[in-house]
Amino acid sequence: MLRREIQAIRKRGYAESKGGIFTGGGALTAPLKDFSGKTVAVMDILTPEHRYTPQHRERCIALLLDGARRGSDRLGFRPGAGRPAPPRRPAGPEPAGGRPRGRSPAGRTGASPR
Repeated sequence: MLRREIQAIRKRGYAESKGGIFTGGGALTAPLKDFSGKTVAVMDILTPEHRYTPQHRERCIALLLDGARRGSDRLGFRPGAGRPAPPRRPAGPEPAGGRPRGRSPAGRTGASPR
């Protein structure tokens, strides 16, 4: 029974609980996967039972799956890819000195300039 439930969760991409996480509410959760395909975190949505209508539930599922997909993408996950992609660096200002972090002016990681 439990094995079938786990397979169903994996197939649809999220788990759902009504009253199991907290009394009087619903919970949805989806995995965030890294570049190796390993689940490294989860994203969840909790909502009070009185708001957990079929329409609200469907909207929450869509938002959850989109958020989990985007988070996994940022971690380098590529579904169905032959090889894992390396993680992407978040966009941001260039470090002081105008060169990538971890590189010496000579362009060698860990090497000192000569």
